[in-house]
Formats: sequence, C-alpha cells, structure tokens
Amino acid sequence: MGGVGRGKLTYVKHLVFPSCVYGDEFLIKVKTYNWAPYVAMFLKSKFGKQQIERFTSGAASPTLDKDELEKILVMKPSRELARKCREELLNDLIRKVEEIIEGKRKRL
Repeated sequence: MGGVGRGKLTYVKHLVFPSCVYGDEFLIKVKTYNWAPYVAMFLKSKFGKQQIERFTSGAASPTLDKDELEKILVMKPSRELARKCREELLNDLIRKVEEIIEGKRKRL
C-alpha cells in the first residue's frame, strides 16, 4: 500500500494460487473464508482507514510495510454481521454488472 495506489482496496472472491501482486500491494488471505468480505469492508471503513493511516510512514509518498500491516486490529464479527457483509458485497457486484450492461446497451 504505497505510492500512487495507496489506500485502494479490492476484494477478490476466488483467487487462484499462486498469484502475483506488485511491490506496493499486499495479498491478505483470511483464514475463515466467510469473514473475508467483512475484513474487506472493515479495512474500507472509517476505523480501518484510521488504523492504516496510523501505521503508514513517509511524508512524500506514505507507505505501509508487512510488519505495520500486521499491527492493524480487525474486530471479529458476529456470524450475522459477516453474513450481511457478504450480501452487501454481492449486491454491490450485481449493481456494477447491471450498470456495465446498461451502459453497453445505450451505446448500441
């Protein structure tokens, strides 16, 4: 999480291993699969962003290294909250796909 792309977060549901990421990116694998959407949403939240900013270093181009990333605390969600996060991410994905389809229809 450094340089130009710093602060951007992407959730990938099915990642094929081995995978490759650039030098300023991290791949976070969540042990409990059902909680992965929650972790993604947590890191995008105000509290998650505050923790990320707290551990970044450098003035011109702030960066976050692996040791600092491991210091970020993620609150363990209830099963219900984890389920709601999965549903919300799925609904966001469906909306984005529908927008893309609609945009292509308008161009035809």
